[in-house]
Amino acid sequence: MGVSSAIGAQGLKRVWDRTVPLVSSNQVGWLILGFGATLRAVEYFSNSALYVDEGAIALNIINRTFGGFFQTLDFNQAAPPGFLVLEKLAVLTLGDGEYALRLIPFLFSIAALLLFRAAARRVLAAWLVPIAILFFAVSEQVIYYSAQVKQYSSDVALTLLVLLVGLEVESKGLNAARTALLAMIGVVAVWLSHPSVFVLAGVGSSLALIALKRRRAPLFWQLAGCYALWVLSFAAFYLISLSRLSANERLETSWMNKGTFMPLPPTSWSELEWFPSTFFKIFSNPLDSPFPLIAGLVFIAGCFALMFKRRAHLMLLVSPVLLTLLASGVHKYPFGRRLLLFSVPLILIVIAEGFDFFLKRGWLAGLLIFEIAMFQLIFGGDLIPSWKRLIFFVALSGLVIFAGRTATSLDKRKLYAGALCSVILVVLLLQPVGGAVNRVRYPSSRQDIRPVMSYVRENRQPGDLTYVYHHQLESFLYYAPRYGFSSTEYVIGKDKREQWKDGENEAYKQELEQLHGKPRVWVVFSHIRSVNGISEESYLVQHLDRIAKRLDQFKTGNASVYLFDLSGNSMRPTE
Repeated sequence: MGVSSAIGAQGLKRVWDRTVPLVSSNQVGWLILGFGATLRAVEYFSNSALYVDEGAIALNIINRTFGGFFQTLDFNQAAPPGFLVLEKLAVLTLGDGEYALRLIPFLFSIAALLLFRAAARRVLAAWLVPIAILFFAVSEQVIYYSAQVKQYSSDVALTLLVLLVGLEVESKGLNAARTALLAMIGVVAVWLSHPSVFVLAGVGSSLALIALKRRRAPLFWQLAGCYALWVLSFAAFYLISLSRLSANERLETSWMNKGTFMPLPPTSWSELEWFPSTFFKIFSNPLDSPFPLIAGLVFIAGCFALMFKRRAHLMLLVSPVLLTLLASGVHKYPFGRRLLLFSVPLILIVIAEGFDFFLKRGWLAGLLIFEIAMFQLIFGGDLIPSWKRLIFFVALSGLVIFAGRTATSLDKRKLYAGALCSVILVVLLLQPVGGAVNRVRYPSSRQDIRPVMSYVRENRQPGDLTYVYHHQLESFLYYAPRYGFSSTEYVIGKDKREQWKDGENEAYKQELEQLHGKPRVWVVFSHIRSVNGISEESYLVQHLDRIAKRLDQFKTGNASVYLFDLSGNSMRPTE
């Protein structure tokens, strides 16, 4: 029995020794890349309806000439003219449907996957590369904007392209080919991506400082020549296009109200609190981490790891984010939300490096983060946890600390650190990976106005009027000609949300009552706003029910339409 067991064990060992070399980190990375590409393809081919901002950009693309992209855009939109030119070419070639409009962002998102892998391999240890790719592949915001008629997907791809060239120059210097590539990328990027200015400035200044520190004067002057071309291109871009955008006070006010401008200088405790609050918010949006506190701490660990390992890489990765922060202080670029999507790949590479720090230098820091992770998992948002869960947490903490002391005494610290890293990694990735799998099984439909417009088209009668809720203006205008709505057959409501007072909005009521005398009015809702907890759809429909007769209604998802008789016989005075 013992002999046969030994032979069986040897056989299993031979199978293991032959199988493991076949599964390299490189192959795993490619498999994860394929998964990421699948997620983006599912998002693209789900062909959801154009959202409000998408509709606004689409109307600018469809209705303007190439020259019009260098003017102020309609609907208070902002997009780099180079991106709009690419979109226009796609529309002229393939038509103005959703697939054609979203093709350019989708292609940029696939390119970003390949560029991310290449950049991660130059910074991270081989075993960390698949981890970093997985973080990027399942990033919810990155996937979402891979199929939106917006420029954020191209922001991500161009950031990675500039970073990759910067990493190449940092390690190999400049020859004729790399000099031409570096110059060309900088000249073109500013026309395609607004935040590329900060990426170019960060990577460029980092490379210049590295050249000076290494006393490589020829490299410094070669870089200076490239940067001169960048500056000339940016100056032309600013004069032709960006100067109009920077003068848009409405956009600036909107982003200021969202707290995305750094207080410079901070003059109160609340303004000082902006810095740590904003730092951890980044890991919630745009990174979509389920545990932003944990992700932020792992990022800090990654910064320490890169500082010890290769400071040049830390500069190249972090400097674009710091320069964006500085620009927000002078109200030139918001620091937050989707406008920081370009920084997601930079931050994720640093986060992946954080796990190497726990293994090699900071297993005690890993223990601290593990404790925080367990606390959040066990207690969630409870301010006063139950005594049973508290006892469980204390017992678990004691067990983990005891295991740490035992591992130290037995010189098994790496094994212990590896176990901690595994748990933290699972905590950070479990929900994003699960969410990504669900996106494949159940693609998001967003707020689809198309079935509602189709219902109106099939059931309306000659002389019917359609009233369109104000917040769906752009998407409705995009779809109107596709569903046979002429401009004489609909009216667009006005945005009166600033006129709410004590739960009432007389301005909305007056607008609806101007439809008096119409026997059949279709009232279309989508992308509904709530003000002080009051749904504007519910408020408007309730008012219409008081002054008119409801004849029909149809609802699908988050879009709906109601048919009212507002003829003289049905109208009743407002109470």
